Amino acid sequence: MSFKKAFTFTNIPAFQLHIEKHRQILEVILSASPPKLHPYIKDCVLNNHSLIVYVSSAAWASQLRFYSKQIKEAVNTSNKGKIRQIRIRVLPPLPYEREKKPHSNIPSQDNIELIRNSAKSMPNSKLKTALLHLSSTLQQKREL
Repeated sequence: MSFKKAFTFTNIPAFQLHIEKHRQILEVILSASPPKLHPYIKDCVLNNHSLIVYVSSAAWASQLRFYSKQIKEAVNTSNKGKIRQIRIRVLPPLPYEREKKPHSNIPSQDNIELIRNSAKSMPNSKLKTALLHLSSTLQQKREL
């Protein structure tokens, strides 16, 4: 199955008209709501005689519900009275992104060699084994 190229569609102007109408309704919603809510109003959908407004969190949805009557009147004024009800929905949160680990400080090659050489000069002990293991681990991290 192959995809059609975008320029093969003949109804692109209809899509553009629909997108422009959608943008205008969103602007009307923003103009009828208080400025403090604007960053949290994300999108809207006009479906038959209902308008669904999407917000980013439940707290802002609760605040926006107080202004639903003004939003309905403003949209009906600009849209020739088609809206009977407004629904306010909360969008799911964005996926959590783990913070990047802080950059670890790896000693210079000279310091790694110093650790290795001082371990080699020690008599056999747990400390010698630990220092040799440390120097090999630091060397591997350094090469990455």
